[in-house]
Amino acid sequence: MTSVATFSPESGLIDQITFLKKVTSVKLPIITTNKKITYYDIPCAFDIEVSSFYDKGKKCAAMYIWQFGMLNWVTYGRTWDEFTSFMGLLSHVLGLSEDVRLPCYIHNLAYEFQFLRTIYDFSPEEVFCLDSRKPAKATMHRKALELRCTYIHSNMSLAQYTKKMGVKHTKLSGEEFDYKKVRYPWTELSDQELAYCAHDVIGLCEAYVAEMQLDGDNLATMPLTSTGYVRRICKRAMKHASKWVRPDVGM
Repeated sequence: MTSVATFSPESGLIDQITFLKKVTSVKLPIITTNKKITYYDIPCAFDIEVSSFYDKGKKCAAMYIWQFGMLNWVTYGRTWDEFTSFMGLLSHVLGLSEDVRLPCYIHNLAYEFQFLRTIYDFSPEEVFCLDSRKPAKATMHRKALELRCTYIHSNMSLAQYTKKMGVKHTKLSGEEFDYKKVRYPWTELSDQELAYCAHDVIGLCEAYVAEMQLDGDNLATMPLTSTGYVRRICKRAMKHASKWVRPDVGM
């Protein structure tokens, strides 16, 4: 059974300093693999909101807010510089390194990756792709932050995934959010818009925690892809079958 920390009754967006204080005020469970890698066994998610627009006839896209959730505390920033600074502080307070990692889930990592690669120089060893431009996992900051894709894991949209797992914070209506509206890092966001941003990361955390509890997994054993569950079942079945199945020597 997963040893993941329980969710706090609080939820919503908080500033980065308050977030860091809350993270360091609780005992966070860890788990160590047989490869001697220690993971924080806690729900963690990252998401960005982006506006598309045309500049001199060329289509562009710019991130105007990022959200980082742990348990159901969510903090945010409006620029990539803020994100880089925040991750440096978080890595410091958690003591992250190549051997002590924080798994962080992103729904559709392939999309966020196109932005992240502009602020971080990923080496080939830090990215695991299933296909061209389809990363299932990527690591940053000396492998301290391990990004995993829940879209590849679940093979469902975020709305479908949160609904299937019956979480409290399901994805809010995109029509009410109005994706056609162009927003910038300096655009003032309404409470409703901020709530939409917060729901995405809180709901994602709740969804994969519910799935882990259902399957008896933790963040070290949870399959990376949806087909990983099938492979695990087959592997377990063949382990028992090998005791009585013998090869046909006549073949």
